[in-house]
Amino acid sequence: MMHKQEELLQRFPWAESKDRNGCGRGHLAPCWCGDGWYTLIYSMFEEIENLFIAGDRLVDLQVYEIKEKYGEMRVSIGSSLQEVYNIVDTYEVRSSKVCEECGEEGKIRDINGWLSVNCDSCYQKQL
Repeated sequence: MMHKQEELLQRFPWAESKDRNGCGRGHLAPCWCGDGWYTLIYSMFEEIENLFIAGDRLVDLQVYEIKEKYGEMRVSIGSSLQEVYNIVDTYEVRSSKVCEECGEEGKIRDINGWLSVNCDSCYQKQL
């Protein structure tokens, strides 16, 4: 599980997990992925934020969950802007080439029936 969630929440307070009433819970939406994708998530959040800033709007969306599924990052997000979903799609595709453990260039590999993205070094450690 990603250990850099506090850093992301400090920089992007709008990504705070919210309850049903829209009140903040004091933590980022769950990130069920390795620290190697931290830079991807940071860049994705930055691009989303810049989209709202360019439109002279406050960031208005909800991040529900970020996880790994079938070797790629999956982001569950709610927004009224299609452009947000386009940004998310781009980063989900990029994740298939970034090692989930260390952030180096990687590829999707099968480790005991579980697909994950690893560089050569992290793949050898996983075996």
